[in-house]
Amino acid sequence: MDTINSLNPMDPEEEFKIFLQRLILNDQTLDNLDLYDSQIGVEGIEPLSEALKENQTLTNLKVTGKRFGDKGTQALSEALKVNQTLTRIGTL
Repeated sequence: MDTINSLNPMDPEEEFKIFLQRLILNDQTLDNLDLYDSQIGVEGIEPLSEALKENQTLTNLKVTGKRFGDKGTQALSEALKVNQTLTRIGTL
């Protein structure tokens, strides 16, 4: 299984796009995502939330909510209502 820990500081936007593609395609090797120290904002959490609605492989997700505000928190909340594979989520 594969774990992604934060995003590459050299090109976090490109790495995030690749990660989203893996989520959307239900990459069987991706089961853990740690975005704890990332600079993900509402612009990132919204597409992440949409991908989580369809994803069936990710079991662990760690994010920090202080950068994506109420709108991002709502989007993530809606995704968690639908996602059936996440068993652990950590937020601050």
